[in-house]
Amino acid sequence: MTASRRRAIWWPPLLLATVAVGCVVQKPPQAIPVAGRAAETSQAQALLSKLAQKARTLSSLETEAVMEYSQGAKHVKAREQLTIRRPQSLRIEAYYAFGVALVVASDGTQIQVFEPSKNELFQGHPTAATLNRFAHVPLGPREAVDLLMGLAPDTDADSARLPLSYARRQGSVLIAGWNKSDGSTIELGFADSELALAREHEHNGALRYEVAYGDYRNVGGINVAHRIEASFPPSGTAVKFNYKQAVLNRLFDNARFVLSPPPATRVIDLDRQAG
Repeated sequence: MTASRRRAIWWPPLLLATVAVGCVVQKPPQAIPVAGRAAETSQAQALLSKLAQKARTLSSLETEAVMEYSQGAKHVKAREQLTIRRPQSLRIEAYYAFGVALVVASDGTQIQVFEPSKNELFQGHPTAATLNRFAHVPLGPREAVDLLMGLAPDTDADSARLPLSYARRQGSVLIAGWNKSDGSTIELGFADSELALAREHEHNGALRYEVAYGDYRNVGGINVAHRIEASFPPSGTAVKFNYKQAVLNRLFDNARFVLSPPPATRVIDLDRQAG
């Protein structure tokens, strides 16, 4: 392990806690008919095509990162190593001064969480609740992977199957939106030809999440966001990732996303806990 990975901030027990808070309800976004904004619509469709092409180009991302998490008065900061592979595999290693504090891994079919200090392994189905509990990202693995790669959750899939409902300006940001069949709304915002924000409203107007992307850097000809800030009003949480330097499209064996703990490890069934 490199010296840079060992520099870390204490990972306290509160990282494993979840607290339910009230859901913030906002007014649904004002939809402007596509026909009424021809120039904005044409530009939005071009930017969406560019984003979809980036999604097809990116297969993996690896980086050291500083993660900051807050919920109410609680605030935690820690150093992490992120390994992310599309469509839904991820590994997050959190460090403290003496080594690894926590490892979260998912191959899309299961999620595992290993806490070395207690020699405990949690495992179960990869739900948004579990990712929220241990990684502070209340999304399923597929959405979380795209979020952490700066692609916006499920962007390429949604833009491929949903017709653009509206395009509008919000200051210097061009907003492209879709009204989904269940009444929810997805919006992507672009600034300087790059993805600047992504958000989703539930059918009742409640904001499910909002993500801001920034600090774009050219990595092998691809502009990659190195600052990702996400807020999740239903859980009252916010999480920020600042990447040190992303490395793209490395090949990772499936074993990278499956944990093999040492003997005598206590195994805890997350699905049974949830039941």
